[in-house]
Amino acid sequence: PKELVKIFCLMLMQKVTSGISLLLILPLLQLMGLNTASGEDPFSQYVVTFTNTLGIELNFFSVISIFLGLMLFVTLVDYVTEVKGAKLQHFYTHTLRTQLYRLVLYSQWQYLSEQRLSEINHTLAMQIKSLSNATNLILICLASSISLLVLISLSFFISWPMTLFAIATGMVFITCLWPYFRRSHYSGAAELISYRKIFSGFSDQLRFLKIIKSHQYEESFLADIQDSSEKLENQSVVATTLLGRTKWLYKMGAAIIFATVLTTSQFWLHIPIEQLIVLLLIYSRLLPQLSMLNSSAQQLARMVPVYHDIQRLQTECHTVQEPPETGKYIGFEKAIILKNIGFKYPNARASVLSNVNLTLNKGQTLLIRGKSGIGKSTLVDILSGLLPATEGQLFCDNTLITTENMRQWRGSISYVAQDT
Repeated sequence: PKELVKIFCLMLMQKVTSGISLLLILPLLQLMGLNTASGEDPFSQYVVTFTNTLGIELNFFSVISIFLGLMLFVTLVDYVTEVKGAKLQHFYTHTLRTQLYRLVLYSQWQYLSEQRLSEINHTLAMQIKSLSNATNLILICLASSISLLVLISLSFFISWPMTLFAIATGMVFITCLWPYFRRSHYSGAAELISYRKIFSGFSDQLRFLKIIKSHQYEESFLADIQDSSEKLENQSVVATTLLGRTKWLYKMGAAIIFATVLTTSQFWLHIPIEQLIVLLLIYSRLLPQLSMLNSSAQQLARMVPVYHDIQRLQTECHTVQEPPETGKYIGFEKAIILKNIGFKYPNARASVLSNVNLTLNKGQTLLIRGKSGIGKSTLVDILSGLLPATEGQLFCDNTLITTENMRQWRGSISYVAQDT
């Protein structure tokens, strides 16, 4: 938060200074001989008072020097803001990824075993990167909003009737563009599903590539990837079309509004020529900022589903966190004993294990065999402390293994997976 406040203050300083340097064009034009209003605007009078206070003679070269000094300061602040913004973005990405991965690592194995690990991998690798880009877009929106506020304030300072008219027409135009933001949101949700599907497809197929080749299923699995890839590309085209259409409508609307404001100021408001020139310069800077704000906001709307998906994973992992390690190391001297062990997966009709009694003495080798699906892996997971039994008790010597000391027990036993 502190860094964000610093960046906000730097942006505010940069935009205000840039706006003041833009207003210096008014006295500069008057010094060059354009005296339609003969220094009647308040800002020119403020400049005269300021230079007199500093003991500086107001002439062409002094105004140019002040203008160049302000612009140099603006570029320096812009550089510092850009560097700090990049550091903040990367720090946010690093912090979010490590915190989320910590939640995943310390989640209960039963929850993890029910998830598609390829989807978690996609969230950690790709979606957090997208959310990092969203952080950059938020900074862009913040900078554009500050620019708009400063430029509109300057415009009010010069001619408030013309500014109110421009704001009213702009609000009507933005309201007309609102449906495109909703379409961008739906497009982002569909694109997220397509990305996840193709990422999971690649992960699963590459993991079982040996089986695919041995059974000559290459074409069948390739067709699945082609179908997922085609859907993903279609969603990308839809997103690009929406963004391009919005930009086209914005440019056309901005041109119409610009012409309307110019006509109004010339024939109804009768604004002096030097003020009109400065207003046109302000609007020429305001329109690109508004365009950038509109484009960034539309891209943010597409990233809202990504944010919700990451938030969902965070919430789920928070609810299934393992308790912290308590107590001391659990030693193994005599035997591991299972008494009436039973296990049933959530939402399953039948138990995988029921009334299992077993004594495994130290130094003894035990072979567990049977048909697939009868609970061999589940029994090993219970023995190794990955799954808590839903029925019965597990003892190591005289120590009862519970959910409270299960992590200590895992530190006393080794587990080698069957695909190692």
